Amino acid sequence: MVMVPEKVMQRRLTFQDYQALPDDQDYEIIDGVLYVAPRARSGHQITANRLAVILTVHTESRGLGTVVPDADLIVTDRDVYVSPDIMYFTGDRFDIVNRDDWIRIIPDLVVEVLSPSTEDYDRRKKRETYARLGVPHYWMVDHRARGIIECVLQPDGAYQERTVQAGEPFRPALFPGFEIDLVAVFR
Repeated sequence: MVMVPEKVMQRRLTFQDYQALPDDQDYEIIDGVLYVAPRARSGHQITANRLAVILTVHTESRGLGTVVPDADLIVTDRDVYVSPDIMYFTGDRFDIVNRDDWIRIIPDLVVEVLSPSTEDYDRRKKRETYARLGVPHYWMVDHRARGIIECVLQPDGAYQERTVQAGEPFRPALFPGFEIDLVAVFR
């Protein structure tokens, strides 16, 4: 992920700037600063898709909420315009989303699949941003290391994290009684 400093852009970027960006790369704006990464590779997309399917089957079959893969999250009052790999909304919260517009409500879960070009950005800047936005659950999925870092927001506004490797049971705090087979996710 490459940060384009504000001094290069000559100003802090806005939602209008975000809308005008082309689709040739992954663009995100956090606090008015542009971040650019190449489009994701196949391993990244396969891992994200497998996890999205597992979460969708579990949550929708139980009426727990809605999984949204690869959509934009727009938080205009915080100058945050990002594209998480997966978002999840509990219960009926997604019903208030205008499906013909940007997602503007904070998800209950954000999942980012780490890539070589975005790993540091996802582990630091995005983690800090999601905590500041109040995202209760943030998962960083490392398909190369075959593990997942689960971050749960604490009352002090910081994430408490734990790492689970493929072959170990992953029982997410967000879904009591549910176990995700990481071997299947990373196969």
